[in-house]
Amino acid sequence: MAVTEDVAWCQNVWDMLNDGGRWAVPRSGLTYRKDEAAMQLVLCSRMPWDPELPMTEEQLCEQQASDHRANVEMFGKAGITVIDET
Repeated sequence: MAVTEDVAWCQNVWDMLNDGGRWAVPRSGLTYRKDEAAMQLVLCSRMPWDPELPMTEEQLCEQQASDHRANVEMFGKAGITVIDET
């Protein structure tokens, strides 16, 4: 199976993180922690909604859910499990 650019990008994110290191998704405010022993990215925090945001609370929740689903799928293709601990 050929490695796509997306899968290669996910592998690069994994490789650049130290064990316990954090990676954040700015557009949705998700933060993941690398658990090298378990070969997992762990969703460890979500940005809470604030009235100053340019979206409703429901829109933020959907953006976060969509981004997390995409991360589960793409990192999974790179052999990295993504779990939600929030």
